Amino acid sequence: MKKDTLKTIEELKNLKKEIKTYKNQKQAINYLVEKTKLSEKECESIYDFLIGSKTDKENKNTTNNVFKTILFYCVVSLTGIVVLPTLGIIAPVFILCAFICPIAGIIHFISGIFGFDLPFVSFQFGNMTLNPFLGLVVGIIIGVILYFIGKGSWKLLLLYINKIKEKKESLGI
Repeated sequence: MKKDTLKTIEELKNLKKEIKTYKNQKQAINYLVEKTKLSEKECESIYDFLIGSKTDKENKNTTNNVFKTILFYCVVSLTGIVVLPTLGIIAPVFILCAFICPIAGIIHFISGIFGFDLPFVSFQFGNMTLNPFLGLVVGIIIGVILYFIGKGSWKLLLLYINKIKEKKESLGI
């Protein structure tokens, strides 16, 4: 840079005010080239130094985005510790048990028809053991209930994941 081009801080302040009056960067740089007699590349550096690549409002939005990003990841990590494993385990296990429970009821019913008792396949509430036909009905009812609970848990898991994905995309991270 030439030594006598920009001498004082006051001149820099005035130059910054003049540059801000231009609507776009190219016009401001052309003005700087005419005024300072420097190359276009040097004037771009001066422009970036005086104005900066971002305005104050953009810098404020960037700061807000950083805080939003930090808050997003804190909330997601804390809820993810509980929600993801719980729903991820409950959903498939309940659906699996929904199919096992009626099968156990059928096995208990068939064993009751043929007159023998399988000790590990029975429906017992406290000291009361259900008869084979009632065990079949209860097994089917419990299987249906477990299936709907498992299906609902799976839908909640997918809903949670999609909401997190949408929020992440809306924050632009």
